[in-house]
This record gives sequence, structure tokens and C-alpha cells, in this order.
Amino acid sequence: MFNKFLLLLSNLYILLFIFSFYNDNFVADHILGESGFKVIFPLFWLFFASAIFRNFKTTNTTQFKLIYALFAYLFTLLLLELLLDWNVTFAPAGSALLAIISMLIYFNRYSIDKALYFIWFAMMGSIVICYFNQPLSEWTFRTSGGTEDPNEFATQLLAFLFGSIYLYLHNRSKTFLAVTVVFFTYGLFKAGSMTSFLILGSLGLISLIRFLIIKPNYFFNAKALLLLFTLLIILTQIDFTKIEAIQNMLGRTKNTDTALFRMHSWIAGMHMTEAHPLIGVGGDAFAVNEPLYEEFHMVGSAPAPHNIYIKLIAESGIPAFLLFMTFLIYIIKVNFKTLFYQNEWFLFMSLLSILLMGLTLGILYDKYLWLSIALIMNLNYQLQQKGRKL
Repeated sequence: MFNKFLLLLSNLYILLFIFSFYNDNFVADHILGESGFKVIFPLFWLFFASAIFRNFKTTNTTQFKLIYALFAYLFTLLLLELLLDWNVTFAPAGSALLAIISMLIYFNRYSIDKALYFIWFAMMGSIVICYFNQPLSEWTFRTSGGTEDPNEFATQLLAFLFGSIYLYLHNRSKTFLAVTVVFFTYGLFKAGSMTSFLILGSLGLISLIRFLIIKPNYFFNAKALLLLFTLLIILTQIDFTKIEAIQNMLGRTKNTDTALFRMHSWIAGMHMTEAHPLIGVGGDAFAVNEPLYEEFHMVGSAPAPHNIYIKLIAESGIPAFLLFMTFLIYIIKVNFKTLFYQNEWFLFMSLLSILLMGLTLGILYDKYLWLSIALIMNLNYQLQQKGRKL
């Protein structure tokens, strides 16, 4: 009985942890406050400590050796910064690295399905929060959920959708799927991210091609052809530009210079890399250095990388970028057969949606990215437990 209580308490703790970083802005503003939020996360890491010590021996694998090499390099750069400039503090870059390592080790042996259900709950909560939130400003319809940035909210929504499809293929609940799709659609239109719609369409097309490769005969039957023909007729008869949500999206694209702002940030990031190819300009120091490397200043632009890959290469140098890309390629390659031919494909799509959205967002150290990576790393262990061959 006591062990069941501890298990329940542990699961509740993980649920609160996941909910808090998917809804960080809401939790900080309406539940804990800024000071309370800063206190609660160290408590989470203390909770993880015992499990990390228990599981550390199981991380003697190639994928963990690669990620350890990356983080050892990043920690070395951070220590060099501390030695060269006493005004530099260990936080937030150092604490973010420790947090990510802790997550990767802890979730290396955690139930994938349970983690995804917790994410599902956190995102459903975020979408409900979005319903009650006000638009970011008077000139835009865009609204975020439990996190502050609507683009990050859209990123989380894409990962949430594919993770939920994976869960549906396990629970086969049509109600679960229907509720998920309705909430997802509402949230994505409220977030108003054009990039997220582009990526959703691209990943949907990739998934369709993959399905045709696996089951080529499926689309060559009368029912499938009739359904496809009916959908084509419906789509050609609807004027989507008259739908209010789509009008808002198109209007927003015409009225903002977001793409141009980001392009100038990326160019500044490449200039940082040219000037500091081996060690970068320093962890979490992109914003401070951007004015020094931008070709010209645009009024209204914010000094931010808007790209996880440019953020990494500009702040930490080319070696860190190469280590990160080698790690990503390896964890996908080692699990490729499972990711391609099994339901785990949607775990891959969930991670890929975040990595692609990362082309326009500087979310390199955000916890939901690394939780998705941890679940992919976890596949080997979970499949071995089920007796399935990779």
C-alpha cells in the first residue's frame, strides 16, 4: 500500500513538472509567482536526483556518450567564460544544461505512454488557458496558451497532435481523438503561426508518403478512391479565404515584418560564427552581441536568434553544432526501422515538428524539446521490455 502511495505521489509530481514547463507563464503569473516558480524547479531537480543516481549506470550507451560530449563541451565553454569574465554568472545557461541532463537520464527509463498522457493533459490545459487569454495586443488576434509566445504555443501544439495520434493508436478511443483534434485546431488558429501550418502540411504529406510505402495497396480500393475524390471536390468548392480565422492569418502576414526581423537576426548570428568559430560568443549571449554584428538595425526588432541551430553555432561554436547534429542523426538512425514501420513514427513526427519550428524559434534549451528527445532515446529500452525486435 505504501509503495502504491509513493508511486502515485511520484506520478503526480511528474505531472506537475510537465504541466509547469508547458504552461510556465501561467504558472508563474497566476499560481506560484516569479519567486515561487524559481523555488519549485530546484525541488523538482532534487526529486529527480535519486532516480538519476539509480539510472546513471544504464546510460552507458552511444547516444548518451554523444550527448555527454556535447554538454561537456558546453560546460567547458561556460567555465572559460566564468574565468575570463567574473561578471558572467553560471545561470541561466548552466542551470539549463543541468536541467536537460537530469531530464534525459530520468526519462530514459520512464513509460513513454505515461509521459505522453501527462503532456496531453498539460496541453489541454494550455488550450483552455488560451480560450480565456486576451490577444497579445489590440492590432492582432493572436493568443497564446500557458506559455507566453504564441509561436512556442504553436510548436507545442504540433508536437501534442502527433503524440496524441500515437496514443490513439494504442487506446483506439475515437472520443479521445476527436476531442484532441478539435482542441488542437482551435489552439493552432488562435496561435496564428503561419510557419506551424506550413510544417503541419509538410509533415502530413511526409506521413502520407510513408503510409503509401508501407501499405501501397490501401489506396487502390474503391472506398479509398471514392473518399479521396469526394475530398477533392469539397476542397475545390470551398473559398477558404472567406473563413474569418484564415482572413486573420492572411491579414497578419501582410501587416508584420516578422520574417525580415528574423532574417537579420540570422545574418547577425552567422557573423558571430565567422568571428568566433570555435567557442562562439558565449552561452545565452546572443541578444547581448546581436547589435554588434547586425548589418543594420530595424526599428521594432528584438535581439534574439529565432533559430535553435544559429543560436547554438553562434553562442557555442561550430564544434558544439556538429556534436548536436551528430547526436540527433544517431538517435534517429539507431531507431529508424522502428520509427518508420511502427506506430513510433508519430513520436518521430512529434520531435521533428519541434526541430522544424526551431528554424524560426530560439528554443534550444526549452524543456519540451528535450523531453521529446528523451522519449526517442527511450525507445530501445521500452521495445526491449516489450520483447520487440528493433
